[in-house]
Amino acid sequence: TVIDAAVARALISGQGELVSSQDPVLRKFALKILTRGYRPSVLCEYSREAYLGSPGRVRVTLDRDLRVAADRGRFLEDSIGPGVPVFGLGQGLLEVKYSLLLPGWIADSVIPENGTKTAFSKYRMCRADIFERL
Repeated sequence: TVIDAAVARALISGQGELVSSQDPVLRKFALKILTRGYRPSVLCEYSREAYLGSPGRVRVTLDRDLRVAADRGRFLEDSIGPGVPVFGLGQGLLEVKYSLLLPGWIADSVIPENGTKTAFSKYRMCRADIFERL
C-alpha cells in the first residue's frame, strides 16, 4: 500500500478516520494504531547503494552512515538532523535479498563458510541504540 504524506501524518497523530479506509491494509494498520497506541519511537537515516540482478531477482545493498534520532517531529523532512551514528566509522551493512534463486557466486562471496542467513532490522538496531543512550 502506497500512502502520501498527509495520510502518513494522520497515521502518526493517531487520527481515527483512516479506520474507514477502503484499503484493507491501511484500515487494519490504522485500527492497530488507534486501539494499541502505536507511535513512531525513533527516526533512522542511512545512505544506500543498491545493485539489482535479474537471475533470481537479486538485490544487493550497502547501507552506510546509519544514524538515529529521537526527534520524531522531523519525520518526512529531508533529514533527521544531527543523528547519532549507530555503526563505527567506516562500518556498514551489506544486505542480499532474492526472490527465486541466490546465485552461487554471490553466496560464496558474502556468506562465510560457517556463516548463516539471518534477518536484521536497522530500525530495531537504531531503537536499541537510542534507548541505551538515554
